[in-house]
Amino acid sequence: MAASQQALVNPVIQRDYAVTGRVQLDVFSDRIEVTSLGTRPNHLTVEQARSRAAPRSRNELMANAMVVKRMMEQRGHGWLLMRHQIRELNGTEPELVNSENSRLLKATFRFNPDANKRSEMQ
Repeated sequence: MAASQQALVNPVIQRDYAVTGRVQLDVFSDRIEVTSLGTRPNHLTVEQARSRAAPRSRNELMANAMVVKRMMEQRGHGWLLMRHQIRELNGTEPELVNSENSRLLKATFRFNPDANKRSEMQ
């Protein structure tokens, strides 16, 4: 399954529907940003998501339906799949960040292999 599909399906399935708003997709010349509402499900930290902690879904029925329809990877594999495919594609590491007030979760996928180096220097 393509990383791009995971990047779009996961925020819809995992978002906090108690928060008003929409999943946002922004395409720039050097990156794609996917922003979802709320924090990681069940207080899962960004670090835990990166290290493949036990998978948790905020919306279990939606997640089950997407897995059955093959629109989403088996739980706990989506972020790892995205990281692997992006690294293979251009050598970059996708970024996953919660906003300061924890109301937004943003995943950033860079096109340029030097982009991670530039963002670290700033």
